[in-house]
Amino acid sequence: MSQLAKAIRWLGMPTFLAAISYTSPGNLIALTTPLIATPTLSLAYWHHRQPKENQVDLDTLTYLYTFTATLGLALSLSAQLLLTPAVSRLLFGKDWRDYLRAFMQTEIKPGTPEIAAANWAWIARWQHWVFLATVPTFLAGGVEEILKYCAIAFLRRKHQKQQPQQQSREKDSSRRPPHPSKSHYLQYALTASLAYCTMESIGFIRTMDRPDISPAKATLMVCERIFIGGLGHCLTSCLLAANAASLGDYREGVWDWWRILREPILFHGGFNLVLFALSGWNGNVGWVHPDSVWQIVPMLGVVAGIQGVLFWRFRRVWRSLEADEVGK
Repeated sequence: MSQLAKAIRWLGMPTFLAAISYTSPGNLIALTTPLIATPTLSLAYWHHRQPKENQVDLDTLTYLYTFTATLGLALSLSAQLLLTPAVSRLLFGKDWRDYLRAFMQTEIKPGTPEIAAANWAWIARWQHWVFLATVPTFLAGGVEEILKYCAIAFLRRKHQKQQPQQQSREKDSSRRPPHPSKSHYLQYALTASLAYCTMESIGFIRTMDRPDISPAKATLMVCERIFIGGLGHCLTSCLLAANAASLGDYREGVWDWWRILREPILFHGGFNLVLFALSGWNGNVGWVHPDSVWQIVPMLGVVAGIQGVLFWRFRRVWRSLEADEVGK
């Protein structure tokens, strides 16, 4: 076991959470640390419960988690920060800064009728809906799903390098499959997904750590972000892993990438688009979390429906893989 990987596991996340909690203006991150760590700890427990032949090297998963949570997240955010102004400038011309200012408004604040009318004017423009279909749907969702696929690509490269060495040591080289197992695909994809959404949750919670947000609303939003948002990330990564496993020893061409990433991107983007559309129904240009119970309950119902369909699709592909294994 690598000492560096062991140090990252036992000291990395606790030290990072302690530093963030210390520099945060309130105590929200400190209070929600058990919630933040729950998905990652659940993944570690699930990995430990896997049969020995299905377990991926824990040190490799540790490095993958760290890479995705740091450099991978930075690359993803940089791509989105570069693409968002470019698309808005293309659609709105000289008004693009005003539009982004309205779009980035994340809190409901008392305003004049003129401000409300301006918001509805933005919402009524066709460019707004093209922007939503482009940036939050395909660009943001696509960049994040591609980041998760990088874990799959890394696994395949590693497997291909190890295969000749393994075959030279074994008399019966046919025992080693030409591509990783579906369980390995799933573990790598989930590791990358949880690394990304955990860091995303930490950043979100830190922005919520303000005295003007009530404890009840902060608790609701934190639970939504960690468990509902995290579940969405995990389900798209599960579908991505299942799609990759179903292709077997594919050549990693553009068409193969599209077959693997198409559904995760559509589900991820559709999830974002529905939330922005519901927010627009309430008169907001960007995403603003509703305050009314009558708005929150339908929103959660729609989200649960999307995730239910996503889970059904994943199970269908996964059961097809299991049936193929039984047939062999």
